[in-house]
Amino acid sequence: MHKCDENEVLLVNLLDDANFKDLSATEERFNIFDALGVRRQELRHSDFLSYLLDPSRPHGLGDSFLRDFLLNAISDAEIDLPDVFHGVPLRLESLNDVRVTRERYNIDILLEMEDRWLVAIENKIGAKEHGNQLQRYESRLKLMFPNLPILFLYLTPMGVQASEDNWLSLSYGVVHDLVYKWSQSSNISEEVKVALVDYVEFLEGHVLEDSKTAELCRKIYQRHKQAIDLLIEHVPTAKDFYLDIAQQAIKMLADEGKVVLDDRYRKVSRFYDIRLKDDLPEVLDGEWTSTNKGILFEWEIDSEFLRVDLVIGPLEAVQRQSIVSQLETGKYKRMLREIPKLKIVTKISKRYAHYTKTPVIPFGRIDEDIELDSTEDLVRGLKAQVEEIINKHFVVLKEVLQGT
Repeated sequence: MHKCDENEVLLVNLLDDANFKDLSATEERFNIFDALGVRRQELRHSDFLSYLLDPSRPHGLGDSFLRDFLLNAISDAEIDLPDVFHGVPLRLESLNDVRVTRERYNIDILLEMEDRWLVAIENKIGAKEHGNQLQRYESRLKLMFPNLPILFLYLTPMGVQASEDNWLSLSYGVVHDLVYKWSQSSNISEEVKVALVDYVEFLEGHVLEDSKTAELCRKIYQRHKQAIDLLIEHVPTAKDFYLDIAQQAIKMLADEGKVVLDDRYRKVSRFYDIRLKDDLPEVLDGEWTSTNKGILFEWEIDSEFLRVDLVIGPLEAVQRQSIVSQLETGKYKRMLREIPKLKIVTKISKRYAHYTKTPVIPFGRIDEDIELDSTEDLVRGLKAQVEEIINKHFVVLKEVLQGT
């Protein structure tokens, strides 16, 4: 069998797999949390959790969800807890007066029983702890509330061990089980029940380590490893995705008669400002680009950004030095630095140099951008950025080239 036919059979078998269809159906089912784009947004998870924990909110749960949450949090505690956080006081004491706040003292969720106790919850979904966060938060609260017992909770999808000994690690499995329990209650309204069921399904699909989605994916991969490896092989990287956006943007500028396209580099055309066509010096000796223009723009990638760089090519040495010397004057440097994030390279190599480097797209945006139904706005946005870069450089280059 021909290799293309073999690959097609692999993909057809994958698409016909019952587990794959179940997974597709799960992803297509409407869920309010998916609709709001909550998957890895800690702020939105903290907002919803704080809402459920707050006895004063109109969810019909009173202080029951809060009580269950605290009892589950301390159930397997391996550190000594203040008496107020032991099982009996928490079971007997009314929690209706607990104040629940977000981002107070930079704490994700802060629970305060006035003059009795505090509970600090640091919620981590996708990000990791950074800069001794937990230590700083703990020190701050102890300084501000020296006479109150404080319970510190570190909430993550898998119950990752906290970096500080006084923080109890808690997994989203606890949150899932509690939300599921109360979604089955007959004492809450239908609207609240729908929200709780959606959140349960959302956690199962996207947050929990051993979620239903994860189980389906494992089964599918075991049965269709070759097909999935084939798909992964052809998944575009962030760099591929944005280089394609770049080519579309620069072609639009060329079609509008604003730039002249040159040879491709990294799959995208080099280019120069058409207004400088007669002013730009040409490389006369050695291999260069098809237009031989000694100054042009080139797309470059680094670890974090797609960039537009102004490149000075291998011109005749005296001519090249004259151009660089003029560009190095304070007036032109100030003009170029009006371009957001632009950097000017101080070390110029003998053959060619990327004299200015301007980041235009951060690769960190890929998860959001690759999900867009249309990339038209991305292309037009990048086109506008590049046009601004070209225009700022034009003013400088026109003066410099006329003066050399």
